[in-house]
Amino acid sequence: MMTTLYFELIKAFDRPGEKGVWVLYGADPLEGGSYESATARAMRPSTRADVVIWGSVTPYGTGYVVQSYLAVTRLAERRSVRPEFWRVARNLSDGARIEIGLGLPGHFYDFEPFRVSDDLVQKFSSPDGMPLYGSAKGGEVVGHVDGTFTFGTILRDSIRIRLDKNGLSGWIHLTDFDRENIQANQFCQALLRYLRGDWQGARTALLGIVERPDLPSSILVDSLILLGVTEEKMGQSGLQRFERAFEINSYNRTGAQFLILGRLSEMQRRGPGEEASAIGRSVLDFIRDTAALYPPGDPWIERARQFAAAEQRP
Repeated sequence: MMTTLYFELIKAFDRPGEKGVWVLYGADPLEGGSYESATARAMRPSTRADVVIWGSVTPYGTGYVVQSYLAVTRLAERRSVRPEFWRVARNLSDGARIEIGLGLPGHFYDFEPFRVSDDLVQKFSSPDGMPLYGSAKGGEVVGHVDGTFTFGTILRDSIRIRLDKNGLSGWIHLTDFDRENIQANQFCQALLRYLRGDWQGARTALLGIVERPDLPSSILVDSLILLGVTEEKMGQSGLQRFERAFEINSYNRTGAQFLILGRLSEMQRRGPGEEASAIGRSVLDFIRDTAALYPPGDPWIERARQFAAAEQRP
């Protein structure tokens, strides 16, 4: 069943981003299927994956129930190119410069289970052997998937690939297993776009996610934060997204930090003047009111205080 999600997730790479990508398919089962075993497999020297997606399939009636998970490994934070890291900088009146930033709001996600038919599981149990067609619409079968491949043109219902083994090119058809409305698929695609710096693609995907009525609050909060950062990366204000995320869970330290950073970004956009100073004072008040969320002497909070109180160079 993971084959279907594998090809659906490749759709997340239909637009250029700030970072390239390798997409690996693990055919060997995980021992226990735990977070620890999945991330350990992903961080092997032969793999070195930033993101791992795994799950389990359980028989249920005439079909199966799929439980899926996503984790961002520690390797992601060691990359030389990190589009997802959001920084806000301020030039001070004394000529110095102060910066503050945040990475991802979360690193592990547990998605709502979904049902699939037995026919689908049997048909797409592995990428190997899947038919390759001569055109995106169908036509003659020109070969079958065999080993590793490079994907090229990505459409809604088909993907053009080239087999590394012999250079054969053809189209894989996705119409039979379109999982577009599955919570796991939708969020995973959005996060992969985000990690690559495909901001337009990430924003479109996240706008669809945050309106879903079936999201657990934890995924909704992180989706709103990701959407807010995406809009900031596009030169827009994401402050309303951060405010909504914090309203949903006002005990979430990460949500509070992103709201602080969103206000500091808004402060920076206003430039020198009373409006910016008022925002700075509101940040200091917010930090005081939410002090219970942070450990004493937290260095990030101390830097946020310095940023909010500093006098900007005209």
